[in-house]
Amino acid sequence: MNDPFIEDKKVHLDDRGMLYEITRKSQTGRIEQVYITGCAPNVVKAWHLHKKQVDRFFVIKGTLLVAVYCEERKMLWRFILNENQKQTLTIPPNLWHGFTALWGNYAEVINCVSDEYNGMDEFRQPWDTFPCDWTIQNR
Repeated sequence: MNDPFIEDKKVHLDDRGMLYEITRKSQTGRIEQVYITGCAPNVVKAWHLHKKQVDRFFVIKGTLLVAVYCEERKMLWRFILNENQKQTLTIPPNLWHGFTALWGNYAEVINCVSDEYNGMDEFRQPWDTFPCDWTIQNR
């Protein structure tokens, strides 16, 4: 995939099992905190923005619809990430973002962030502030 936000990860398999990395400093810069957050079905965890912090999402359970919104350009990106994809989604500073679990299942994501959480770099808006359809489109 040729997307500036998504980085595909190579899976290394052998007779002992597998290994894949989520991120590394040489590719993404500094990492000061790593945590897991979960999302219950039918919940939208949005919107929030960081002025300094870079978020790096890697889904370890379930499926997420992640939305990223640039208020300045009025642009919205939507990404579907699931535990079977080996991808890291990088969200740069100054972009509103949030997510919801899909298909009625709980989801968990590892976030590898550039700055340790202190509360002074997190700004919030209600989930319906920006134009985003939090459902999957039937085709």
